Order: sequence, then C-alpha cells, then structure tokens
Amino acid sequence: MATSITPADLTVTITEAVQLNGSDKGSSNVLTITDVAEVDNRIVNVGTAETDIIGFGSANGQGSFVRTDVKYIRITNLDDTNYVTLGMSKTGADTFYIKLEAKKSIMLGNDDLEVDASGGASSAFVEADNISAKANGAAVDLEYFVALT
Repeated sequence: MATSITPADLTVTITEAVQLNGSDKGSSNVLTITDVAEVDNRIVNVGTAETDIIGFGSANGQGSFVRTDVKYIRITNLDDTNYVTLGMSKTGADTFYIKLEAKKSIMLGNDDLEVDASGGASSAFVEADNISAKANGAAVDLEYFVALT
C-alpha cells in the first residue's frame, strides 16, 4: 500500500525574550527540517525507576523509531517541581546522563552520542539504542516530540 501522506517541513522556532537595563538582549532562531513524513508526540508519566521512553533501531514500533529517519527530538519536563535524569545509551557501551529541570526542554537532532570519561577530544560517535528517564522525588510527566523523514 502506498502512503497518502505528503511530507512537509517542520519549523522549530526558539525565542528568548529579555530586557536588561532597557535594552533587548533576546534572540530568535529558526530551524527548518524538510521532508518530515512522520511525527510522534506523546506525554508519558515517568516514575522514580529508570524507564526507557524512546528506542532506536531498524524498524518502527511502540516508542521505537528507525534511527536513520530521526531528524529531531524534543523532550520537555512538564513537572513544576521535580527534575528528571535523562540517559542516552548504546547498549553495552556508552551512556550519558543529563539533569532536565522542571519546565525545561532538551532538543536533539539525531541519536548519535559519545562519552569520554578521560576528558579527551571527541573521536567517534555511536548510535544510541534508547533514551531513558528517571524522576527525582516523585513521578513526572514528560512530553516528547520526534520527527522523522
């Protein structure tokens, strides 16, 4: 069966607005991603045990996406109090963790990561297998948006 979906452009706009001493110090940046044919937008409740929320592989499935088709990922912590620890992992290899504070977001353009515990220069990216989340203190709602070509 042929698809009836016509790919479209995704436009992502980031705007910071701040006035300091009467002077506008904000900025706005626009990213356009062409030929987006699939999106997944979900709100997921995450508890205090580490849970996989997004997977990457060679086929689409429940919460899993074809890694080569992923062009944009946004994860937003919708909680107003608790932070979330996000992890991006290559099974049996690298994992990096970040603290995503309440009401904040992170954006990624792909599933590539590298971890270097020695503080050396970046040398070789690997493709992640998943993104996990673990709430601090109490369960939180996370929203994710994934765009694929």
